[in-house]
Amino acid sequence: LAAPECGERWAQHWLDVARHADSSGGGRSMMFPAAYRYRDYVIEAFNNDVPFDQFVREQLAGDQLPAEDAAQRDRQTIATGFLTLGAINYELQDKKLLEMEIVDEQIDVVGRAFLGLSLGCARCHDHKFDPIATEEYYGLAGIFASTHSVVHENVGRPFERPLTDGDEVVRYRKLSERLKELTLRIDELESQQKQTDDDAEKAALSDRLKPLLEEKEKLAAGLPRRPTAMAVVDIAE
Repeated sequence: LAAPECGERWAQHWLDVARHADSSGGGRSMMFPAAYRYRDYVIEAFNNDVPFDQFVREQLAGDQLPAEDAAQRDRQTIATGFLTLGAINYELQDKKLLEMEIVDEQIDVVGRAFLGLSLGCARCHDHKFDPIATEEYYGLAGIFASTHSVVHENVGRPFERPLTDGDEVVRYRKLSERLKELTLRIDELESQQKQTDDDAEKAALSDRLKPLLEEKEKLAAGLPRRPTAMAVVDIAE
């Protein structure tokens, strides 16, 4: 039980329930570069013996829960990735329909994962086998409709929130700041170069520019993706 492999072994059962995958399905197969964070959250929850009621709350409303520090806030943000996974056709051009398809998928996974019920059929009629009325379905739909889950573009994509803690975030900020400094300095030297007619001064400026341009090119090529998590947030925010 103390081995980290224990969490990996048992987390996969929950990840199947939570329809975890690194791509969308449901249309064009869109890659989810940040989906692994939710996977790691689940493994960590099993290894740390997180109480099940807390595990549920964090996945359904982690963005609404209080946090003692940035690390806990990030963890709870990542937990809401539960609501952003699933097979969705992000190519839908009717954006309101896309939103409602996501809402329907969220209701479906909540029913299956936490209630052992299929709720999706109540979208069109009262449930034929369980006491779930259409009115109750749309009550849940109202909650998820006020949740920001998708970014609308020609081909939409799941909403992501930036993370605020950890070595990865520190490194990204440090490299981004250096890239910004280089860009400003290069712009300044290139402006001076354009304004001077002195060949010697132009040559001197070129010598100063060369290492800065090389550093910028190398830094830009290796700049990591901004650390984000597939997550949700209230539309009011």
